[in-house]
Amino acid sequence: MRRRALATLALGMLISAAPSARAEKPRPAKPTGTWERKVGDTQVKLQVQADSLHFSIVGAGVTIDVDADYGVTRGGTLFGIITKVKAEGTDRPPTEGKRLFHKGVISTKAA
Repeated sequence: MRRRALATLALGMLISAAPSARAEKPRPAKPTGTWERKVGDTQVKLQVQADSLHFSIVGAGVTIDVDADYGVTRGGTLFGIITKVKAEGTDRPPTEGKRLFHKGVISTKAA
């Protein structure tokens, strides 16, 4: 009886230590580059580097520059934490430490 219990325990330990048959989805490559959009007199610019991102909004007397650290989930969602803000012409700028994310799937193809 004791021998059977030890064999069952050993088998359970082997099974739990074995790598999972379900392979984890690899993380997509971080996108890098510059994306720009102009609507009326407002210009939005996103610059993504391998280890950080910067975006700026200029228009209607407002200038906002934001730096952030970021990552990409396995599902392709870009997320980050704002690390620096420079704002002029607004009394409600984004704040350092605020989380940001892009709900769409990030692609390294042209946006």
